[in-house]
Amino acid sequence: MGLMMTLAWRNLWRQKRRTLITLSAIALGLCSLIFIINVTKGTRLRLVNSATGSMIGHAQIHRADYRQTGEPELWMPDGDALLTEVEAHPNVTTAAPRIIVPVLAAMGDRAASLTLYGIDPDRERRVTNWDDRMIAGSYPETQNQVLVGAKLAEKLEVEVDGKLVLTMADLHSGELNSQLVRVSGIMVSESPALNEHMLVSTMPLARKLSGLTTGLHEITLLLNVNLEDPAALDAVLAPFQRPELEAVSWRVLMASLLNMLELQDTFMWITFAVIFLLAALGIANTMGMSLLERIREFGVMQAIGTTPGNLGGMVLLEYTCLGLVGGLMGLFLGVGISLWLGEVGIPLSNVEMMGMVLNEPLYPVMDWPGTFTQVVVFVLLVPFLAGLPIRKMLRFDPADSLRFEG
Repeated sequence: MGLMMTLAWRNLWRQKRRTLITLSAIALGLCSLIFIINVTKGTRLRLVNSATGSMIGHAQIHRADYRQTGEPELWMPDGDALLTEVEAHPNVTTAAPRIIVPVLAAMGDRAASLTLYGIDPDRERRVTNWDDRMIAGSYPETQNQVLVGAKLAEKLEVEVDGKLVLTMADLHSGELNSQLVRVSGIMVSESPALNEHMLVSTMPLARKLSGLTTGLHEITLLLNVNLEDPAALDAVLAPFQRPELEAVSWRVLMASLLNMLELQDTFMWITFAVIFLLAALGIANTMGMSLLERIREFGVMQAIGTTPGNLGGMVLLEYTCLGLVGGLMGLFLGVGISLWLGEVGIPLSNVEMMGMVLNEPLYPVMDWPGTFTQVVVFVLLVPFLAGLPIRKMLRFDPADSLRFEG
C-alpha cells in the first residue's frame, strides 16, 4: 500500500499542469459552495436582525386581540407591573414599554395621519437600532420632542428643530388634545412604515395626548435565546401567555419574513445542487481528459505485468490524493474569502430585500458544519467520479492501449 501511495503521488506531479488544472477545478468548485453557504447564513441573520432591530424586537406582549385590531383602547392596565415582571425573567435581556396611538401631525398647510410611538428612550435604545440610523439630530429626550423618519420629514418638509403640531383624541373622554413639538432627530430605518408613517416621542408626551395616565399598549423584548429555535422562544414567553395577554415571538409577528426565509432556503439548496452538478461535471471532464492522455502509459504498465486491480487502485489513489489536496485548497480559499468579507463586508446600496431596504454592508457568517460537510462531500466526490472512467480504461486490451493515438 505504501508503494502504491508513493507511485500515485509521484504520478500526480509528473504532469504538473494537468494536476494543477484538476486541483483548480476542485478548489474553485468547493470555494464557491463554501462562500455561498456563508453568504446565505449572513443574509439570513442580517434580515432577522434588521427586522427585529428596526421595530419589533425579538418578541412582544400585548393585550389579547390588540395585535389583530390595533385598537388604541385595548391597552394593558397593569403594564408597569408586567414590565417589572418581564424584566425579572432570566432570558429577557431588556424590555421596552410603548404607547401606540393615532395622531394628526400638521406643519403649515401640510398634514398627515400618523402613528405616535411613546417610548422610554433608555430602554428603547437597548431593543432597537434607531440610534444607529440617525442621519441628523438625536433621540427625543424631553416632552416636546419627536423623532421622524426620513421620508416623513421629506413629506412634511421639516428638518431638525422644525415644528409640528400634534393632535389626537383623548382615549377616555374623546376630547382633542394638541401639543407643539420640535423635531429632535431624523432617521432612516429598514422599516418602510417607520420611515413614512410613524413619529417617536417620549412616554410623557404620548400619555398627555392620549390621556392614558397608566397602562401600556406594547412591551417589546430582547431575548437571550436562539432566535431560530421556536421551542426556546416559546419557553421564554410561556409565563406571559394569559387569557388577557398575548406574547408572541418575531416568528409570528413577521410570518411573511419567515416564509420568505424558508423559500430562500429552498432556492439555496437548488443553487447548491446546480453549482455542485456543474463542479462535478467540470471535474469529471478534466479527469476524463487526463485519463485519455495516459492510455498508452497504462498499456505499458499492463504489458509488463501490472494487474488491472493494482492499476485501478493506483489511479484511484491518485484521485483520492487530488480530492484531499483540492479539498484543503478549496477549504482555505473559501474560508479565507468568507472571513475577509466577514470583516470588510459586501457593499450594499438601497437594496430592497423581503420588504426591507438594506444600505449597510452584508457580512458573511461562517457556517462551520455546512462548510466541513461540503469539504467531506468534495473529497469523496473526486474518487467517486473517477470510478467510471477507470473501469472503462481497465477494459482496454494492452495492445490496443499501446496503439492508442487519442
